[in-house]
Amino acid sequence: QIRCDERMGDERIDVHKWSRMSVVVVAATVLLSTHVLYIIESNREVFKGATGDDALWYLPTVIIASGDDVFELPLQQEQVEQEPVQPATPMHLDTSGGANRAEADGARFHSPQHGPPASNHTSSAQSPSSQSQQSQQSTQSTQRLRLPSLLPMPQSDSFCGCLLIKDDNHFLIEWLAYHYHVLPLRRLFVAVDPSSKTSPTQILDRYRRKRLMNITEWTDSDFFAYDSLSESTQSLYNLSQPVRLHKFRQTSFFLKCMQECKKENYTWTSLVDTDEYILPNHNAKDDANVISLKNSSSSPSTVMELIHLGQQTKTNLIRDNPCLPTPRLFIGGKESSTIPTPTIPPPFQATQFVTYRYRYHFGLNDFTHNRLGKALVDVSRVADDQLYFDNIYVHRPIKQYCSVAHMKSLRNAQAPFVVHHYLGSFEQWSYRDDPRKWAHTGKKGSYDKLSKARRVDDHIRPWLEEFVRQVGLELATELLKDVGKLE
Repeated sequence: QIRCDERMGDERIDVHKWSRMSVVVVAATVLLSTHVLYIIESNREVFKGATGDDALWYLPTVIIASGDDVFELPLQQEQVEQEPVQPATPMHLDTSGGANRAEADGARFHSPQHGPPASNHTSSAQSPSSQSQQSQQSTQSTQRLRLPSLLPMPQSDSFCGCLLIKDDNHFLIEWLAYHYHVLPLRRLFVAVDPSSKTSPTQILDRYRRKRLMNITEWTDSDFFAYDSLSESTQSLYNLSQPVRLHKFRQTSFFLKCMQECKKENYTWTSLVDTDEYILPNHNAKDDANVISLKNSSSSPSTVMELIHLGQQTKTNLIRDNPCLPTPRLFIGGKESSTIPTPTIPPPFQATQFVTYRYRYHFGLNDFTHNRLGKALVDVSRVADDQLYFDNIYVHRPIKQYCSVAHMKSLRNAQAPFVVHHYLGSFEQWSYRDDPRKWAHTGKKGSYDKLSKARRVDDHIRPWLEEFVRQVGLELATELLKDVGKLE
């Protein structure tokens, strides 16, 4: 061992000591760099697929890595020496009315906050005019280039969903894309009716393969064992009647689903059907104590962001109650004679989407058609002993918290959200055998009566353009394949 000391003034430099420290620093730098490069390489397609531009992956980005957590801080746009790129901006609800790893189903799932892992995609050459238009849109829209976040989305920032389905694939495709973008929905439990003629698995797999959403499919054996019910229970609930059996099964599913969402540390949970779409209630009366788009000074990007904004107010239903009433607005089967489609990006057509094809309703307070609303539930604030069968009802998921009065009127200031309930086309409406409408299914006259609405509501419409901007056109086309088509 050679120890070399040199004297410089009154200071003594231990060369051996500083050599050891240098080795440690270099080793730490190499390890950190390796970890960061691994993260970047692992998420190469996230960067590439965010806007469909291959060059976007090379955008300088500050990445801080610690354990399993990744924080990415994109540099200011003016600092990037490259052609302007169309930013992936989120949907602004004030105008619309509204990678990561997956473990086994039921376990913790990390999904993207604003952008998905995209398929292998290299943008094709664009014409000079389209490039110019894209550059202009990029400059006008924002001064900060926004990339999809690589952060795993916390359960408190995303929705858990409970969905019963029976031969609704034509609705399911649009429903998934909409709620993935607008809520944002990242965890979903799907119960498939045992009498279904079709299966939703291939459609759900589009999101599972890309790790966009953690989806668990259940059969009746997972939440509802009819054969094990005693005769007294079957008699008590009159389960010999198809409608009663359907409601019993529905309640059993919602109970089990909410328990699972709570177990996985999710907060807000949706319990709507495939023909129902959640969006902010633009028709609510203004109320300083209730968060709404009318008294909000910011522009929330998702329903969850609007909820978080509401929780910051001093007196607010969102903050004080784990049940948020969502009145329904029934959208009938009357089609627009002319459908304005400025927000429909090609190759999509407005007639493929119920949210664009149908706009007419019977009135904000027409309870005859709108019927009882639904509700959003913050399961994290519901005690375990309140999650039991007789306390669950589809329109009032937790009876002591969900007020019936708040679910009837869309002008109610304490209803910050609304559910658009779509009838769809006659072929879609009559496609499945639904015990709740057995007397009407297949009767054109009944459908025509439900199609005489005259009032218009377009608040939901801009969602598709923003969804395509969020995930990229190629991935959006893949996720929306066969939307609206009957099998």
